[in-house]
Amino acid sequence: MKLKHALSTLILGVTSGFLIFAILNSFEEMRGFPTFLFIALLVSLLFSAMYSKAVKKLKNLRFFIPFTLATFLVSVFTFTLYLGFALMHEQAAFLHVRKIENQEKCVPITEESLSKIPVLEKAVKNAERKGKAILKINREGVKILGSYYGKCVVYNGSAYEINVAVT
Repeated sequence: MKLKHALSTLILGVTSGFLIFAILNSFEEMRGFPTFLFIALLVSLLFSAMYSKAVKKLKNLRFFIPFTLATFLVSVFTFTLYLGFALMHEQAAFLHVRKIENQEKCVPITEESLSKIPVLEKAVKNAERKGKAILKINREGVKILGSYYGKCVVYNGSAYEINVAVT
């Protein structure tokens, strides 16, 4: 494969990787590995066909098949790399509070100390009514709740298990 075709493969592969990411990011309900592979193959075929037609090699299968495969592989690599960076920087944290029966090893928490941590107060009061609560929290909330991870607190005579999950 000539250098210009190799560079075109890289450019089209990187472009299709970002396009696939944008498509899957826009349509959350269709996310999944089979869907990803299908879209990646479809976009790679489309880009390869357009390029092959432009260089007048569309009917040359010895050119088209390796070019499409290379574009597909570059797009999958680009998508995976971009997804990794996106996940590394776009973490979300959730506070999980649920009412439990066993009050052993639980620490009492007062209204005053609970009011100093508004996100925990909201979660505990929701769990008091519904049995459990899940709230999305920011990085500051994660730091503030650090001493409560995996602990149990007693509030108004009921015990609550507190966990934080980072995704």
